Amino acid sequence: MAAAMSAAIFFGASVVATRFVVGETGAVMLAFLRFAIGAACIAGVAVLTKNVRVARRDIPATLALGALFFGAFPWLFSQSLLFIPASIGAIILATMPILTLVIAAVIGTEELTRNKLVGTGLAFAGVAIAVASPSSYTGMAGFHLGIGSVLMLGTSLCGAVYNVLSRPYLQRNNSVAFTTLSMAAGAMVLLPFAAFTTAVDGLPDLSASGLLAVLFLGTLGGGIGFFLWIWALQRTTPTRVAIFVTLNPIAAIGLAAVFLGEGFQPVVALGLILVLAGLIFVSLPVRAEA
Repeated sequence: MAAAMSAAIFFGASVVATRFVVGETGAVMLAFLRFAIGAACIAGVAVLTKNVRVARRDIPATLALGALFFGAFPWLFSQSLLFIPASIGAIILATMPILTLVIAAVIGTEELTRNKLVGTGLAFAGVAIAVASPSSYTGMAGFHLGIGSVLMLGTSLCGAVYNVLSRPYLQRNNSVAFTTLSMAAGAMVLLPFAAFTTAVDGLPDLSASGLLAVLFLGTLGGGIGFFLWIWALQRTTPTRVAIFVTLNPIAAIGLAAVFLGEGFQPVVALGLILVLAGLIFVSLPVRAEA
């Protein structure tokens, strides 16, 4: 739980860091840099860890999951924050636990109870209120709500699929090796797109603060954060881990107000309250529904 909580706080800060620097790097290049640095960090840990390997039969699935979570996920994440504020993006990303539960229920690994259905409705209502109100965008001309919201919801869906499908492979493989291989797979998927972007636009011209943001995204928001997340997934259920994503908007909204100057609107607070209420319903034990 402590590992998942720490990772979620890092991810909340990553929303703000991404929103801050993505204009300097572009979405594809930022996603590639984040996980290239992250893979290097975890590879360093792997060198110092004994018996680090992924079973041969699990390598194709590990690579595929890595391409999804460390390839598609970060691109969608970075691209969405070109269109919507960090605070709104973090609230949409907080639907990941709900989507995790729904997917787990569909494939039969978790029961979709009444509480979970009510929680799902509340959470999606909160997201809809937060992103649909024009007051959320006061003084923010140029943000394209529809595009950014769909991209961030796609990000959340990628994370939910990974949370559920990665669990059997994590239970029988070393978490350091699994993280290293899957993160490297994501970086390799992004490499040709990053190379094309560089050939067309040249290398990104990073400011000093932009460079610090990229380094944060690659270390605490990348390698270290995702290792903690995967380590937690290996030791408890996807739902118990995913529930900590609710810390993302709390951290992101506060940091966005301080570092990005994003105005805090009451309707955003209402949306966040509904999302958190939904997640409380989802996490209630089954016996509480009797």
